[in-house]
Amino acid sequence: MSAEIIQLRSVVKTDALIPEGEYEAALVDYETGIYFFGHSPKAVLWWRIITMGAAFETVIPGYYAVRRLTGKGRRRGRFQIGLKSRLARDLALMTNNRPPLDHVPLDHLQGHLFRIAVRTIVRDSGQKTIPKGAQYSIVDQVLGVVE
Repeated sequence: MSAEIIQLRSVVKTDALIPEGEYEAALVDYETGIYFFGHSPKAVLWWRIITMGAAFETVIPGYYAVRRLTGKGRRRGRFQIGLKSRLARDLALMTNNRPPLDHVPLDHLQGHLFRIAVRTIVRDSGQKTIPKGAQYSIVDQVLGVVE
């Protein structure tokens, strides 16, 4: 078994809180599912921060709405995206090509370095303030490829 596969299986997925800003990160895993009853299906991309500092080695999620899941939601599940979706735009920036909409290839992006913008979630879906101890960070957008 390769070291890359072992590294992917040891991803600790938590709701981490790191300072907002721009970081260099690597895509380490992804999963699909419907996380809230009645809401749209999602793809969750898990990123490991590699910028030195307090957030080094922290794994944080990036949540993306997708058009539909192909099969059940699961780790490395398949999905379809819309042409103008946020995930399609981020993938176009990551690959420098227009991404396919029916089978999105994320496996070959693992191990590459990207610049990402991180923000802190301070309000819930009802626009109520989340207490400081329950706030968490997410990837807001991919800014580009690290050369």
